[in-house]
Amino acid sequence: MSNVVEDVLRGTLSYLRFTLSLSSKDVRDIVKSNPSVLKYSRLQCEKFVTLMLGFFSKDVVREVVIKCPKLLGYNTGLLEEKIKVFREITGFGEEDYEVFVGRNPKIFKYGVENFRGTVEYFKGLGIGEEGLERILLNYPRILTYSVTSKLRPNISYFTDRLDLKPRDVPVLLKGFPPLAWLRKEDLERKLEFLETELGYDKEDMRGMILRMPQVLGLSLERNLKPSLEYLREEIGEASLRESCKEFPSVLVYSLEGRVRPRVEELKRRGFEPRFVQVYVLGLGEERWKKWLEKQGETWTINE
Repeated sequence: MSNVVEDVLRGTLSYLRFTLSLSSKDVRDIVKSNPSVLKYSRLQCEKFVTLMLGFFSKDVVREVVIKCPKLLGYNTGLLEEKIKVFREITGFGEEDYEVFVGRNPKIFKYGVENFRGTVEYFKGLGIGEEGLERILLNYPRILTYSVTSKLRPNISYFTDRLDLKPRDVPVLLKGFPPLAWLRKEDLERKLEFLETELGYDKEDMRGMILRMPQVLGLSLERNLKPSLEYLREEIGEASLRESCKEFPSVLVYSLEGRVRPRVEELKRRGFEPRFVQVYVLGLGEERWKKWLEKQGETWTINE
């Protein structure tokens, strides 16, 4: 190892390790994901860390460096501007902003105007400030997609495909934000499958997706097909069609982890699954146990 590299390791990396309480593994991962960190001077890293610690906790700065070490070489003047402007645009309080940055530090690689444009686009769709903050906090990657080439086309796709009203769009996005960036080809295959398998028209599909948009985030082969096949066999075609319309969440629950074990439990207790409303399959564990106890006492199929 050359003296230059040794000096870097003793200087820059040692500074980062001890200042941010990085483990040896953290340091190795940082160098592996961004070898150019070996070219950064200690002074440059000190300026970055000092700036970040002026806005965020040590734990958040540590997460930022581990997840996006390229920021260590970023212009600190430009970075400071983005830190201030991004918080102003999002409207986050101090605690939420820390969570937001810790989850997705790569946002600082994007331009202020692109960031502002994306936020303004969602506000224009009728998503209130509270709903927008929740989306950005839980799905910060949404800010990495282009409004022109990804977000707007996806929203237009759903508007046309499901005949959505303007008031429906915020419901859809707040229910499952990834619909704004998932591939339209994959979404179309899932919608066509559900329409065919359940015999739904556009109105039925709109109602089901607005109630449980997470359905479109499931794998067609690993989740939707096996779940529908199993439920059709256990509760019958007519019941399946109505149940998915009223309680589409039954498709989101794990087939092997929840739905099948509970159906088997019903059968062991002498219940005919087709006569039990499917919403009980999704009850929390305590409510499920209470529901079973109640059925044993009253022999009813109501909660």
